[in-house]
Amino acid sequence: MIEFVQIGVEFYCKGERFALSSKVGLDHFMASEPPYNFHDLLAEQHNIVPGTEEYGVLRTAKIEFSELDDEARQFVVDGELDVDRWIQHLRVEQELEALLEAAKFHLGAEDLVEHKEQLKQMLLSAHDKDRR
Repeated sequence: MIEFVQIGVEFYCKGERFALSSKVGLDHFMASEPPYNFHDLLAEQHNIVPGTEEYGVLRTAKIEFSELDDEARQFVVDGELDVDRWIQHLRVEQELEALLEAAKFHLGAEDLVEHKEQLKQMLLSAHDKDRR
């Protein structure tokens, strides 16, 4: 499961090409409050000062997302990463892994691989009912 995303932007200002990129971990988003500002993150990491012309042009440039696996790609909608849904999905997956480990321990089964999908659906169903 992917727990980071590569963000990047390319723009020109005063005849100079800027190609900025950064690998951002899920922990960064979990420690931040929405809305998540990718432009400001890139500006900070690449020493582009707010209020400058470069910063103004950066703020209008389209952020590109890369190094996403198929699972993470589902959280990019209209070119924007839905960070809240991504975090929620990863939290559910982490909870599911813990539940699967507990099931493995309590059932005394060494290999749950062949029943993983059925167990996953059962645990997700129980989890959903518990949240209501």
